[in-house]
Amino acid sequence: MALFCSRALGALAGNYSGLYLRSLSVRYRSALCVLLHNKTLALGDARPKTPAPDLAVLAEVDTMTLYRCAQAYPDVWTFPIQVFLCLGGLAYLLPWQAFLAVVILIALASSVLGLMLRSMAFWISANMSAKDERATLVGEVLNSITAIKMHAWESVLARLVAERRREELKTLQKSALSASGLVTYMQSMPAALTIVAFGVMLLLHVPLTNGLIFTLIILFTMLNASLTQVSTLASNLQLVKTSATRVVSYLNLSQDNISVELDGLSGSRAWSKDTALTTNIMRAGWPGGNILISSGSLAVPPGSLSAITGSMGSGKSTLLLALAREAQKRHRVAYVGQKPTMIGGSLRDNILFGQPYDDRRYKRVIHACCLDTDFSNLHHGDSTLVAGTSALSGGQCARICLARAAYSQADLFALDDPLAALDVRVSATIVRRLLGPTGLLGRSTRIICTSHPLVLAQATFTYLIENGSLRTVESKDAHLDELLSPPETSPQTHDPPVFEVTKHRGADAIKTNAPLAKLAPIVDVHVAEESLEGGSMAPLNGEPTNKKATSANPRGALYGYLSSCKKLGWPLALGILLLARMSSVSGTYVLKILATQTSETDLFRCLGLFGILSLSQGACFYIFVYTLYALCIVPAATALHAKLTAGVLLRDLSYFQTTPSANILNLFTNDVGRVDGSLNGSLASLAGQYVNLTLSCSVLIAAMPVSVLFVVPLMAACHYIQRAYLVKLRQLRHLDAESRAPLLECLQEAESGRVLFSMHGMQERRKDDFDEHIAFNVRAVWPLACTDLWIAVRLEILSIVLQVAAAGALLASSAEPGILGFVMTYVFQVTGTLSNIAKVTAQFESDAVSVTRIAEASDSDAAFVIDAPELMAPLLAPYSDSDHEQAWPHNGRVEFRNVSARHRPGLPDSLNSISFSVNPGEKVAIIGRTGAGKSSMVLALLKLMDQTAGQILVDDVDVASVGDVRLRTSLAVVPQTQLIFSGTVRQNLDPMGLSDDDGILDALRICGGLSIVHKMLGVGEDILPEGAALLDTVVGPKSNLSKGELQLLLLARAVVQRSKVLVMDEATSGMDAAGEARCHDVIFGELRSTTTLAVLHRLELTLHYDRVLVLDHGKVAAFDTPAALLGRGEGPYYDMIAESAELLEQAMKMYGIGH
Repeated sequence: MALFCSRALGALAGNYSGLYLRSLSVRYRSALCVLLHNKTLALGDARPKTPAPDLAVLAEVDTMTLYRCAQAYPDVWTFPIQVFLCLGGLAYLLPWQAFLAVVILIALASSVLGLMLRSMAFWISANMSAKDERATLVGEVLNSITAIKMHAWESVLARLVAERRREELKTLQKSALSASGLVTYMQSMPAALTIVAFGVMLLLHVPLTNGLIFTLIILFTMLNASLTQVSTLASNLQLVKTSATRVVSYLNLSQDNISVELDGLSGSRAWSKDTALTTNIMRAGWPGGNILISSGSLAVPPGSLSAITGSMGSGKSTLLLALAREAQKRHRVAYVGQKPTMIGGSLRDNILFGQPYDDRRYKRVIHACCLDTDFSNLHHGDSTLVAGTSALSGGQCARICLARAAYSQADLFALDDPLAALDVRVSATIVRRLLGPTGLLGRSTRIICTSHPLVLAQATFTYLIENGSLRTVESKDAHLDELLSPPETSPQTHDPPVFEVTKHRGADAIKTNAPLAKLAPIVDVHVAEESLEGGSMAPLNGEPTNKKATSANPRGALYGYLSSCKKLGWPLALGILLLARMSSVSGTYVLKILATQTSETDLFRCLGLFGILSLSQGACFYIFVYTLYALCIVPAATALHAKLTAGVLLRDLSYFQTTPSANILNLFTNDVGRVDGSLNGSLASLAGQYVNLTLSCSVLIAAMPVSVLFVVPLMAACHYIQRAYLVKLRQLRHLDAESRAPLLECLQEAESGRVLFSMHGMQERRKDDFDEHIAFNVRAVWPLACTDLWIAVRLEILSIVLQVAAAGALLASSAEPGILGFVMTYVFQVTGTLSNIAKVTAQFESDAVSVTRIAEASDSDAAFVIDAPELMAPLLAPYSDSDHEQAWPHNGRVEFRNVSARHRPGLPDSLNSISFSVNPGEKVAIIGRTGAGKSSMVLALLKLMDQTAGQILVDDVDVASVGDVRLRTSLAVVPQTQLIFSGTVRQNLDPMGLSDDDGILDALRICGGLSIVHKMLGVGEDILPEGAALLDTVVGPKSNLSKGELQLLLLARAVVQRSKVLVMDEATSGMDAAGEARCHDVIFGELRSTTTLAVLHRLELTLHYDRVLVLDHGKVAAFDTPAALLGRGEGPYYDMIAESAELLEQAMKMYGIGH
């Protein structure tokens, strides 16, 4: 009874301690997430000189590592105390000579331990760096998914992700082997100590009785458990050190913003909306970087419109941001960046941006931004939710951002090329209603970076950046004309929408974020406790709970993961583990025999045999871990990630339009991280624990068959408790996963929109919004964190019952002392084994939900795209006149025959009976109002829409009969979305590997891309590397390149492809006149025999094309040569040209038409 009470009291005390630790660790992780979010909002404008850890990995992997290790905080002092207590017992039982030998051996082993810990820390750090690289690439893929599908690069990007995945798994395997080496080393220590202690005692002729031997065995077993836990603790400390270092490095990133020095009549500190911002000397540059603007003068009178213009990469956007930062110190600034920034929520939320709703002001703003018609065409109006890639066109996103700025009533409006994504008519309307002197912002101070003639014509002052100097120019300045006016034969382009918003997009199809209303910060597990006590777990703000709280077949998904290993991998690994445990049992039995021997020779023989068995146990355990990873875990993890990548990339565009990218990224970070880390570790540990339990029960039953009467019922009770526990565990794990996605989305928005939030004073509101999501996540995490305690205390009580019953049965049967000691040695291990099984099973089942979630998003049939590149080879073959099969298209004729199409089934048609044909080599400009169907037509040509009627023919071949990959790789596409991913210049320009280095270099020379590479390298052109070294230059979305420079690289990619059909979707919207002229030379020179379909908004560019296709509400409104359309004196094209008298006169003069 004393044994039962003492063990039960220890179990209850331990679990109550665990409850407190879990409360602490939940708070700790929540605080870490809040710190990361707040730091992201506060980051400066300058990019870090060294690559920073990926934010998604920090939030989903590193914080989880620190969270789990926080639960084991008392182990830092309890495990060493256990070791010292065991040593104290050994000191009491052993002669001083034997104990001294044990202490010396421990001291010698400590030096080797230090080397092993350093090796383990290296591989853990390498694994986290590899995880960062993979997560970064996945984020880039999700952000550019539309352009990826237009190029049919799913397989290309999947292979790049797979390559980084392989590197990640290599470091994972090596870190696991280093950890297993550490565990093996620590587990071998008790055996070595036993040999040394007993050897010294035999040399001293100390009698070894059964009582002494099995008492020492129990102490050595306890020491073994303690040392094993110390080794695990050492491994966890290395994980903590690595993750903590990564988090601290991110928190220490610079918060310095871009700076501008103003000297002269007045600076920003004296400026107000009623006084002029004036300076005679200006210097602007990035913190710690080169000075971009070294001299210049500036005068921004109150209520004026000042325009900043210049060539590509001259520093226009940099200067605008610097001026906005200066003005922000004392005044309200509204900022609109080059790339529209949308946040989760409704369209109205994006415009109000946390400000109270004023109906009169709101209606005036949306009217000035031409949004009233767009909202009226939406089924839910301005309550339509923004999610995923959204179905908004580029022009609509730009106008929403303009409306956000206009509604803010700021003192200064800093706008970076706000009209780039708008057609001429909408641009003129916005200039008249909003930006011009008679517009809504006519009395406000406006600074606009642009080359748009409509803005320059209205500007009070125009500033030109040239050679690092800022100067004022007149509207008729020769340098300005040369910079901004393209040659007479130079076509240019400006924006298109990527998608038209359909009228019936329902809010129920998109998951919403929390509203932007300010909330009190709540990061406390007591919220969850009170909810549980009330018997409910209602989500905050009415968010629906996840409908997939339970998986239809979680075991099937887990079985699919485990069965992806190499053939006979699991039987071989488990067989080796069983051999290791049997060696341990045999070694203990040898010690039992040793107690019965009297001959000194036999005693040393038994001791030697024990040493051999102990050595084989350690060797088998290390081989088990190596086999487990080499034959089971790495192949299974590779297949799981490959299926996830293929399953996500091969989904329709509608999936990405309605699914927030944070939900998808959560699968690649949180769920994959759980599978790689704790799930695999739990799998190995669970196998070992069940083998231990099986052997312990087998020893008990073999020594005392009557024990089957209480062993079997107790094991059945354990099984019943576990079944009831696992059902709730899976539900809570699903809730945890779903509640993490909004957190990740908030972090992504903070990373991409921190400048916007800072300018609009939204940082505190964003922090409150994030705190709200944290509170909701805590309500799911808190019960999940405590469930293992519920089962642990019950299993420990059952194990104590087993111990008392076994001891009573052995004493009642008058068992021999040797048998009694041998059996009880293993019976006492049952308590620890069952406790470990409870903890490991809880962790394993919790992480197994990640396998289920990944399986739900995967498509096993799609993995061939990644794993079988030979199937792709015929589709990716280059153009060849000698091979008519692979030369398609060989002429470049494009024909639409009564084509109707919609974005997906259930939505109305975006294209209605479109018919036209384009001859080989012809250049056709496609124009129309925003939402006319221009980009929809491009998507239909690429089979990215649901075609409901008609035919699309390329060289008289119906594209419906052509495979998606073959079609999209046979056409050259320059999309509006700039698809640049982290990699070399070679990988970005020729991801399919179809061209040699000379071909890529020629394309760069033709398009002027060599100067861009020179800029990225930061060296003089006279020392540029040549050939392969030049193409190995690393480029990515975060490269310090302007929008126009990136577009030139995309054009070079099209030149490399050498297709007979080129589709351009606003490919020059960020270029200056020199860039547009070079683009013109390429299209009408190098690609003169290529059929070109160019979506344009700048009408002056259409005059140089062979024919013009005018779309209106998804129908062909006009299609003919510019001269024929203008010669009619009426019609949609003529009306659009006539809106500008100067352009109409130029066009009539160009074609010799009188009017």
